[in-house]
Amino acid sequence: MSQISRREFIKDAGIAFGGLLAGAGAGAIYSGKYVAAGVPKAGKRLIQLNASESACTGCGTCELVCAVFHGGAAGPNLRRIWLERNEAGFTYRILTCQQCDYPACYYTCPLKGKALCIDKTTGTRYINTGDCTDGCRECIEACPLEPPRINYDPENRDVLMCDMCRSRPGGPACVEFCPSECLKVERLGI
Repeated sequence: MSQISRREFIKDAGIAFGGLLAGAGAGAIYSGKYVAAGVPKAGKRLIQLNASESACTGCGTCELVCAVFHGGAAGPNLRRIWLERNEAGFTYRILTCQQCDYPACYYTCPLKGKALCIDKTTGTRYINTGDCTDGCRECIEACPLEPPRINYDPENRDVLMCDMCRSRPGGPACVEFCPSECLKVERLGI
């Protein structure tokens, strides 16, 4: 059984309770991991290989190909994956949406199912930027991960999150183009 801090429990319980009040998460159960009734589980997510195995050099290729594939241009506000750099220790942590079992971002979205969606076949959580209400950012506030794994592009007023490159036949571009092969797709038991 995994341990969570009191702060994490209170934050998570508040999110779950808010979902219950909104009528969106009535089937949520807290058991150290969220399970939401009627919500398809994600079939896969991106992970960085264990730090002892990872050869991440912090080159930023993952950030670049993500932004270019999704937005046709490069820039820090256009990416759906980013690096947390610790230059002093030469360690790099890759941050991206973890396709949560209980997607708090989904339940808090005022246009749930239209702007923030869950693919009924694969369970992938994704954002339809064209239907998003000028980037209200409620999904960012609801993300239980620290820092939140949803990006905001102030120029276009869009919120962006990893969608596992769902429209790309070859799968996530960041995995394919990572020169040190430190990213992989983890298949989740569904």
